[in-house]
Amino acid sequence: MDDFKGAILIAVLALAPAAAYADGAPGTQRYVEVRGAKLYTQIYGRGPPIVFLHGGMAFFDISFAKQRDYFATYRTVVGIDQRGYGHSPDGPWSLSYQMMADDTAAVIDQLGLGSVDIVGHSDGANLALILARDHPKLVRHLVISGAKIRVDLSPEEKQRAHWSPQQLAAHLHAVADSLPPWLLADSAGCPGTGALANA
Repeated sequence: MDDFKGAILIAVLALAPAAAYADGAPGTQRYVEVRGAKLYTQIYGRGPPIVFLHGGMAFFDISFAKQRDYFATYRTVVGIDQRGYGHSPDGPWSLSYQMMADDTAAVIDQLGLGSVDIVGHSDGANLALILARDHPKLVRHLVISGAKIRVDLSPEEKQRAHWSPQQLAAHLHAVADSLPPWLLADSAGCPGTGALANA
């Protein structure tokens, strides 16, 4: 009987680190003030740091909850809600990948994380590429998915980043005009295609 109780106790203690992070990992949440903005950050676990960068129209909680819970069992997981996303307030600025990459570098510096591993998805992957280009000493490893830009933009892509709303609308209209009519009709019910169909 004592051996059985001891075995159960050992099993519970062995599983405790994994169970502690299931369904809402305990961690710290706080705002970090950087470059004129307050960015909401979350930190979980212990070990080598890994920073998760969310995509557009998303934020850390809804993008990486399962990854957070898994990696926090043996890594320091850091989630950052970029300006105007999730819990981070918006402001009078015009958002850009460059701004978010520099903000992320400032958060990494302010938290004293040193060189980190970065996981970025979609817009988070775009700013991760810029972060690695402009702040290479802060990035140890880079894992990206769904990136829409390259670190080295072509001159045309760099110029396009500074287009006015009118120039962007004209470009979208030209793209819509170049598409076969059946494609616009087929995509009319898909989220995110209305702007292209109506360009």
